[in-house]
Amino acid sequence: MNYKPTIGLEIHAELKTKTKMFCDSLNDSDEKHPNINVCPICMGHPGTLPVINQEAVKKVIQAGLALHCQIADESFFERKNYFYPDLPKGYQISQYQKPLCRDGYLEILSNDQGLKTKANNESLKTKAIDSSGFSRSPLDVKRIRIERIHLEEDAGRLLHESLSTGSGRPASLVDYNRAGVPLMELVTRPDLENGNEVKKFAEEFQLILRYLNVSDANMEKGQMRVEVNISLSEILTSSNQKSKIKNQKLGTKVEIKNLNSIKVAMQAVEYEIKRQSELLDSGERVIQETRGWDEVRGVTVSQRSKEEAHDYRYFPEPDLPPLFLSISEKLQRRGPPSFSRELLKEASDESVAVISNEFSNIEKDSQRKGGVPPTKIDVDGLLVSLPELPQQRRDRFKKQYNLPERDIEIFTKAKHLGDYYEKVATELDSEAKVEHLKSGSVKEFSDEKHLLGRLHALAANFIITEFPVLFNMKDASELEDLSGIKVEPEAFAELMVMFFHKKLSSSATKVILKEMTETGLHPEQIMKEKDLGQVSDSGELTIAVKNVIANNQRAVEDYKKGKQESLKFLVGQVMKETKGKANPQVAEELLKKELVTN
Repeated sequence: MNYKPTIGLEIHAELKTKTKMFCDSLNDSDEKHPNINVCPICMGHPGTLPVINQEAVKKVIQAGLALHCQIADESFFERKNYFYPDLPKGYQISQYQKPLCRDGYLEILSNDQGLKTKANNESLKTKAIDSSGFSRSPLDVKRIRIERIHLEEDAGRLLHESLSTGSGRPASLVDYNRAGVPLMELVTRPDLENGNEVKKFAEEFQLILRYLNVSDANMEKGQMRVEVNISLSEILTSSNQKSKIKNQKLGTKVEIKNLNSIKVAMQAVEYEIKRQSELLDSGERVIQETRGWDEVRGVTVSQRSKEEAHDYRYFPEPDLPPLFLSISEKLQRRGPPSFSRELLKEASDESVAVISNEFSNIEKDSQRKGGVPPTKIDVDGLLVSLPELPQQRRDRFKKQYNLPERDIEIFTKAKHLGDYYEKVATELDSEAKVEHLKSGSVKEFSDEKHLLGRLHALAANFIITEFPVLFNMKDASELEDLSGIKVEPEAFAELMVMFFHKKLSSSATKVILKEMTETGLHPEQIMKEKDLGQVSDSGELTIAVKNVIANNQRAVEDYKKGKQESLKFLVGQVMKETKGKANPQVAEELLKKELVTN
């Protein structure tokens, strides 16, 4: 039997704020000592009152704007009544009825059949056009709808000891350092279909959070956690191979909790699809439950039956004022995120005035009743301040530098590396002009066609292939922080131009680059000190070529008999004769000339 997986995600991300969500205890994920960053408020002492961390609210709204969400005009916090052993209050302050953000989407590139089989849901297949005006093929893009993004407080950590650890008896120890840390939760619609799509969504969302500086989203530190909701629906296949859902009712939903890496999330989805398919094939039913991931065995395991939302008995948090979000009507109706200040100027003054008046009325009413005044957040300002996002960066790099997709993806994921490349790219033109003048050429510099692509591509390739070697990294995508690098972009651009114009061999270029990373010296200085310049002068190389021909008569005879491999051998001997300084192309041409006349 064939089944269609229906998958939705819940992703939690700890926000990058100085203090916790409702108190001034430090938000420090690197703190190793337990129960250091705590206070009476986050410890739930009687008589204490929480205060909203406005920076956390702003960061959630920024994420919502980047994900095309509608931002609520008004929002408030609620108590989620559920026993958390590592939340001292006995309940969690969260949001349910009025989340800060709703009805957004994130587009991912899909390489598998999941996109093509969605012909029955054209709303999820779209030609993507972002705010920069660039478009991507509809066959490559899948839109994953986002139902909501809300803000809450995180729970603490539990450390479970067994008979063989710690005190020698079973126990659970509680570390409250994380309790009360601002936590953003994103909930998607059930638009994903396989583990690969889950992987791509989580990776792109993680990247967006980092670009926004909303969260470090380090899953090893627990700063981002993925939870998967998955069900299977039966598919009937007719004789003409067209598939359709047997009925519109979804299968029984299973939740997989607290997946601590994107790779694990993908593996858990793939395993769960297989597990549920086998159950249904054998005539058994899938039980609605919460499952976890056993990393050792590579399987999901049952944890508990799943609660419904109404079991949490949400009600408004009486100790916190409502949130009033000031956003102009024109911006609320926008399409894709725009970073143009002109849009703000065009926003309706009348709608802004209505919002301001409404807030003033709420504020006055609160003061009259002796309550805490509402909190006002300027959403328009947050929208304008959004930075360039990952997909915009990809599109711009393609248009501006015409790099291969692989290089663009590396420079997008390793943002610091991409920033460094951009600085190099801006220096390449001026360095190439200097080299052009040194050569004494009278040809117009604008005719140097390599500037349109070859030189930029060369620099990108050197950065991607050589920097991991120099910095002991597995690949370039791991290079996140280049703040300590001694190679200035201007010097690196100079090195690339020297190599491009054959003043240096490939091996000499790598030697000089390594020296630059250690000393910070400019490449021309190192080249002169180490005598690494490539010899292209035909007069100087002719002597070496004649010596090689005289000393390698057997290879010369083989070449004359038609063995082209012998020519490569002779070129290698010229390189050896000149200690690697000969220009191999010039050496080859000279060899051919001498071999014909010899």
